[in-house]
Amino acid sequence: MMAAEITPTDRQILIKDILEECDHRLKDAGFEIADLLPEGKRLLFSSVYKQLINEHK
Repeated sequence: MMAAEITPTDRQILIKDILEECDHRLKDAGFEIADLLPEGKRLLFSSVYKQLINEHK
């Protein structure tokens, strides 16, 4: 099964949504993105990405 192609605009919207949710989660926990190590940033981004994809299925 091939992955669905998304337009550059849709990709930008998805990335914007992911970054906004990451920021929201961090602020709720009392942190800033600068407080995270690179691995923590990847895990947070991955978690939010999976959540958003599942919400849109």
